[in-house]
Amino acid sequence: MVEDAPSGNDFGHRESRRGDRAEGVYYVVLPDGRKQTVEYEADQDGFKPRISYEDVGAGSGYDSNRQADYNNDYNNGPY
Repeated sequence: MVEDAPSGNDFGHRESRRGDRAEGVYYVVLPDGRKQTVEYEADQDGFKPRISYEDVGAGSGYDSNRQADYNNDYNNGPY
């Protein structure tokens, strides 16, 4: 018997804008269990991301029992 791997979504996004400038952050838990976070700025000069990774737990892959708590992770926004 083949069992399916756990699945689920754990992601979030927040963005602020002032005129032609935007700043934001988004994150997603990758299939290997790492959380990828992208903080970015975008303006007339282009899109400038800063990408980081962190290990989010002992298991690997998505955890369908974990609820994304976006407001606690990124409470104050970039501005």
